[in-house]
Amino acid sequence: MKTKSLLIFLGGCAILNAAANNWPAWRGPEGTGVSSEKGFPLKWSTDENVRWRVSLPDPGNSSPIIWGKRVFISQAIEKEHRRTLMCFDRETGKLLWQSGVTYKDEEPTQESNPYCSGTPATDGKRVYVCFGSAGVYAYDFEGKEAWHRDLGKLNHMFGNAVSPVLYQDLCVLNFGPDEKARLIALNKANGETVWEALPPKVDESEQQMPGGGPGGRGFGPGMFLGPQMLSQADKDGDKKASKEEFATLADTWFDKLDPEKTGKLSEQQLIEKLAEVMPPPPGFGSRGGGPPGEGAQPGGGRGGFGPGRFIGPGLFAAADQNKDGTVTREELKSTFEKWFADWDKEKSGSLDEGKLRDGLNAALPRPQFGGGPGGPGGGRGPGGPGGRGGGNPFGSWSTPLIVKADGRAELVVNFGNRLVGYEPKSGKQLWLSKGLGTTIYTTPLWG
Repeated sequence: MKTKSLLIFLGGCAILNAAANNWPAWRGPEGTGVSSEKGFPLKWSTDENVRWRVSLPDPGNSSPIIWGKRVFISQAIEKEHRRTLMCFDRETGKLLWQSGVTYKDEEPTQESNPYCSGTPATDGKRVYVCFGSAGVYAYDFEGKEAWHRDLGKLNHMFGNAVSPVLYQDLCVLNFGPDEKARLIALNKANGETVWEALPPKVDESEQQMPGGGPGGRGFGPGMFLGPQMLSQADKDGDKKASKEEFATLADTWFDKLDPEKTGKLSEQQLIEKLAEVMPPPPGFGSRGGGPPGEGAQPGGGRGGFGPGRFIGPGLFAAADQNKDGTVTREELKSTFEKWFADWDKEKSGSLDEGKLRDGLNAALPRPQFGGGPGGPGGGRGPGGPGGRGGGNPFGSWSTPLIVKADGRAELVVNFGNRLVGYEPKSGKQLWLSKGLGTTIYTTPLWG
């Protein structure tokens, strides 16, 4: 989302009745996304079947939860470096209170995943919310902090969205994604750790990266550069780049990279201008959505995936053939010509997207995604000072699910390559199933 969210409730539907069931967590009381209520309106507009609406301070992905006459939602406020929990009156939409924490440390994320994307959970006495690297917090129904826990920093190129799950006296979180991700159960009364479980180990042969086979052979700069280079070079629409088209692309790029016609590019110039030559893919730009100069990082975005910071250094190193610290038009064209000759192994006279992707992966170093822009408003770029590695898109954003099977409760969690069942009170592993992908966004479903 690139605009401020609106919180909308439907007037006249059963969920607003005093006797209606609560909706206390992500996907409802059973974690299934199913409501037993009836009589919902089937259509609405700006005014029809809308009880009230409230503008939120910033974009967000958190879902509202409901208990009695209160509605809760987690919300980041970027300009204030705040991560908060908001409480509204269910009948009127009036803001009753907003509690939270200021957090300015670095935490990577991307445009379509603002901070505070996890959904809170409540047991009717307290509300439990995860603010990512800023910690886990418990508030009473008046907004007073009961306790908080610092579980460590989360470092992932796509950010996080941790939604707590409540079971008896436990608050359970799939705290990740990160190299130190783990499943953790906290005591609801005081936040103390009851048990922890690490994601099951996965054989290297099972690990797959987007666009490639086992071990991530297809992942790299070609995954991002290849499609855009082809779309820009392919002037006749045959989904291939001829030798002439590829050479012309080098000229086109240099014209955009060197608008002042100096004839030379420094590494910093190439990094800063690369976003204009090759805009980041949808969802990877500046989190603020504004034009350059309005808080955006050079090379594309405060918290997003800007191509300059990731791919620029490798591209510059490849094109600076005489290693004098600058790149000329002739050097860039010569580099493209050499690439074409090397990648067109069958001498077909053209390159398709696959050849471009594989060639770029072989010619350029893989992007390093560690570190990353931090608190709202920016921070050091990935791989820069303070970076902590974490250079891949692996991980699980999945919310755990409590199911009742064979007369017992099971805590089911989706990890990369694994679906696992645990005994909720102790964290003991009950069963494990293989066969999933490496990157997990979805919550399990049962019935």
